[in-house]
Amino acid sequence: MKAFWKRTNRGLWLGLVLLVVLLTVIIVGQVRFGREKPKIRQLAKNYITDLLEVNAAVGDAVGGQPMTDAQKQTQSDALEAVIRQYWYEGKIDRSSGYFTSYNAVQLREKLSQWQADAPVILADLRMQIDSRSVSVKADGPGRAIVIVYAGDITATLQGKEPVDGALTLFPINLDGKFGSSVGEWRVSGSAIFGLELARRNGKWRVVGMSSSVGYGYGGLDE
Repeated sequence: MKAFWKRTNRGLWLGLVLLVVLLTVIIVGQVRFGREKPKIRQLAKNYITDLLEVNAAVGDAVGGQPMTDAQKQTQSDALEAVIRQYWYEGKIDRSSGYFTSYNAVQLREKLSQWQADAPVILADLRMQIDSRSVSVKADGPGRAIVIVYAGDITATLQGKEPVDGALTLFPINLDGKFGSSVGEWRVSGSAIFGLELARRNGKWRVVGMSSSVGYGYGGLDE
């Protein structure tokens, strides 16, 4: 009987030690992630800004006319620079329950779609992304979900007239409709971007994203 209780007590103590270790790891992880949040917010803001600027990287393209292969390559090179700076393209599980995301390969495909379909080029772009418009939430060890609300986007487009002033930019609202008139048009709107981030080699990197025209902003429960 004594041997039984001795083994039982040893098991209880071992379980208690493991519980304390687990709680310590969780608390330390939460504290560390809290300290990382400002860095993650700034990374997300910079990424979205640089990504939308890809719209302007068209060389001497003329709105309303198809882009040449050289002009498409200029824009593709701009996107590749953004991907190299912000993305991690290694094998990783993208199983966020917050939104359906696409990876860097699909982002490249979206640009090819834009270049083939869009009868406009971007002449000027202005937007507002402040810290209150970026929500960050932990999504497991070394993982984060970020929602970025880009409000007050105004763009000057050259080419065919966007129907109803639609904010048609890569990679958002690629299905915008256009009229037959050709000229310079000012459009405005907002967009919401969802980002999946993972910590790789000591740096936060984008591993998945989504984008849509913004109709409201609820943020994340941080």
